[in-house]
Amino acid sequence: MTGVPASLFHPRWARWEDHFDVTSELLIAGKTPTGRATVALLQMNRPLVVAIRREEALRGRFP
Repeated sequence: MTGVPASLFHPRWARWEDHFDVTSELLIAGKTPTGRATVALLQMNRPLVVAIRREEALRGRFP
């Protein structure tokens, strides 16, 4: 967003809750530069991925 380099999220060194939120539409939103960079690079909100999240939420497995 700002053009300033940001590191990617590393699950062994950082807490998911510190860097990401889940919206009511089940999209992953980055709360920090690291979170936003990770969401963008990994394309975490592709239509197929969001559809899978919806299915998992209906089954009680997400979030």
